[in-house]
Amino acid sequence: MANLKPLDIAKDLKYIHVMCKCLGLSPYTINKNNFPEEVTIDYTFKNNIMITIWATIFAFLLFIGDILLVMPNQKYMLSLSVTENVNELVCLPLYSAVASLAIVINLTINKCKMYEFVTKISRIDNKLNRLNKTKYSLIHQKLIPDPEILIFMFIFLPYLVYDTSVWITGDSIAKCLDYRFGNIIDIALILHFCSCIKIIRKRLSKLCKCTEDMIMPILVIPQLRNVLGEICEAARILNSMYGLLVLLEFVKIFLTVIGNITSLITLLYNCDFEKAISFIIWKLIGMAELLYIVITCHMTVTKLNTLNNIIHNTVLSRYPLSTDMFQQIKLFLHQISTCGLEFTACHLFKLDFQFLCGVLASFVTYGVILVQFK
Repeated sequence: MANLKPLDIAKDLKYIHVMCKCLGLSPYTINKNNFPEEVTIDYTFKNNIMITIWATIFAFLLFIGDILLVMPNQKYMLSLSVTENVNELVCLPLYSAVASLAIVINLTINKCKMYEFVTKISRIDNKLNRLNKTKYSLIHQKLIPDPEILIFMFIFLPYLVYDTSVWITGDSIAKCLDYRFGNIIDIALILHFCSCIKIIRKRLSKLCKCTEDMIMPILVIPQLRNVLGEICEAARILNSMYGLLVLLEFVKIFLTVIGNITSLITLLYNCDFEKAISFIIWKLIGMAELLYIVITCHMTVTKLNTLNNIIHNTVLSRYPLSTDMFQQIKLFLHQISTCGLEFTACHLFKLDFQFLCGVLASFVTYGVILVQFK
C-alpha cells in the first residue's frame, strides 16, 4: 500500500469539492503546498468573495421557494387527503429548507470546521508516513471521480430533467424547480459527508497496514495509538459538522417515504402511471441515500475490528511478549475498544445497521397498518 502523502487529502476531495462549490456548499478554497507538503483550507471572505455571494443568493432563492411551497391554494388543499396535505405542507418544503440550511451552516460554521478536519487529516498522513517508508507510487493517485459522483452527474441529473418535465404541468414552475434544486443540494451534501467518512476509512486501512508490517512493536505501538486518537478526533469533528444536517436528512426521508404512500395509491387508482413511477423512483432514491450513509459509516467503524484482529492474530503470534510490550499491546487493545469511533445524527443515534433495521421495521409496520385500515 502506497504512502499517504499530505496532498492525498486534496485528491480525495477534488471532485466532490468542485461539485459542492458549484452548489454553494463549499465556500472555501483547498490549497496545496509542495514545500512543505501540506494541504490548507482558505475560508477568508476576501479570497472567496464570488462563491460566498453565489451561495448567499442560492440560499435566498431556496428560502423564497420555501415560502411559495407553504402557501398553496386553499381550495386545492381542501380537496386533498390528510397525508397529501402533509406532503404539500411538510415534505416538499422540507427538501428546500434542509438545502438552504445546509448552505447557511457551511457558509458560517462548517467552513472553519472543515479547516480543522483537513488539518487533522494532513497531520495523520504525516504520522503514518513516518511509520511506513514505502515509496510513493503514481499508480495509486486518484485520476477519476468516485462512482457515486459519476452516477450523480450522468444518471441522476438527466433523470431530474425528465422528472421535472413530468410534474411541471401540474405544479407552478417556481415550486417545481425549488423542490428539484433542493434535491440536488441534499444529495450533494450526502456525497460530501460520505466522502469525508471514506477519507477517515482510508487512514484506518493504512493504520491497519502499519500495524501488520511493524518491525519493532515496543517503539511503534505508542505512535500507532497516537494516530488512532487523531483519527477518532477527526471523526468527532465530522460529527459536529454534519450531525444536525444528517438528522434532518433522515427526518426528510422518513416523512417523504411514509407520507406519500396515499398519494401513490391515488395516482395508481387514477391510472396516472407516469407520475406514479416518478413517486416510486423518488422513494427508492430516498432509501438509497439512507443505505449509502449507513453502509459507509458501518464499513468505516468495522475497520477497528480489523485492527483488533491484526493485533490478536499477527502481532501476538509473531513477537515474543516482554512485560513492556504486553503492557503496550494491552493499552492499544483497550484504546481500540473504548476510543468511541462512531458516526451519529446529532448524537441522538448511531449510524449503523441496528439503526437501519429499526428504520426498515418502522416502514414495514406502517405499511401493514395502512393495509389493515384499507
